[in-house]
Amino acid sequence: MACACGSPRLDKEKLALTLFEVGAIQFDFEKGFTLKSGATSPVYVNLRLLRSFPGAMGIVADIFYAMLFDACGGQLPNRLADVPTAITPIVAVMAVKYGIPMITPRIEKKDHGSGQAIDGVWRSGMNVALFDDVVTTAASKLEAAKILEAAGLMINGVFIFVDREQGGLQQLQAAGYKAWAAITLPEILGILLAENKISKYQHDRVMEYLLGVQQILAQAAAADAEAAAKKAAGK
Repeated sequence: MACACGSPRLDKEKLALTLFEVGAIQFDFEKGFTLKSGATSPVYVNLRLLRSFPGAMGIVADIFYAMLFDACGGQLPNRLADVPTAITPIVAVMAVKYGIPMITPRIEKKDHGSGQAIDGVWRSGMNVALFDDVVTTAASKLEAAKILEAAGLMINGVFIFVDREQGGLQQLQAAGYKAWAAITLPEILGILLAENKISKYQHDRVMEYLLGVQQILAQAAAADAEAAAKKAAGK
């Protein structure tokens, strides 16, 4: 679900413009960008750039905290956890600013040092809020969640900054996690178009791409539902 959070602190226009101003919204209609999922996209949301802009990092950290506070009803988690590494500096800023300790699941296992699967100090039974920058598919978030849960930690929510609306948020929810996004890619594009930061051509090309992806996902979901119904009927 997108996180409205009922809070004026979540200024989506300011957020979209901040991402644009630091160069985090990138377009390539010729070669495109290869996403972690392997798919090619004409637009890329590069939040790794934010680490070079302290002011922008602070804005994102504040928005994440507002989402967390509202989602948890003021009952803050014992630990903040990042899906490394794009969102790592943002979660670190939030940990320092709001006094909530941070841990990091190691998705890439190390074969030296302590060999721990989780960096930081924690104990089994603690509540954890998990954060990531962008969701296309849920793969990396689910991998991080699995590492945390294997250590006895309980995930009380997954917080995403930008939802590309390509099914990832729904995958998290289908896996049993409460999940929120601060803003969607279509919302960003709409704001940038209204503010004359991008052309109608850029906006329409990306929206056409997103619509095509959503249609493919809908067809796949329908096929899965039909297959499940046939299987159930055959029992």
